[in-house]
Amino acid sequence: MNIGTFFKAQPDTPAKLAGFAYAFEALETGAYELLSRTARRAGDEETASLAERICREERAAAERVASTWDAATDAALSEHGIGPHATGSAPEAQR
Repeated sequence: MNIGTFFKAQPDTPAKLAGFAYAFEALETGAYELLSRTARRAGDEETASLAERICREERAAAERVASTWDAATDAALSEHGIGPHATGSAPEAQR
């Protein structure tokens, strides 16, 4: 089974969605890093500077997503009756 099929089979929890959002921001960061380096080597400083600016924005977006890790984890666990904000009646809710 490939990783795409594996993730499709998993429920869309807050933690999973936050993880995918973070991964997408990382992918964009990498793309702009590569564009900046390519443009600079080609002598296109305007494109290199623009790519660097966008790259900084993508890093900031990734940090905003990362700041949600605790809330996303708590929400995902809560759906399964685990943690202080648990919505289920599972015995784990007492933990």
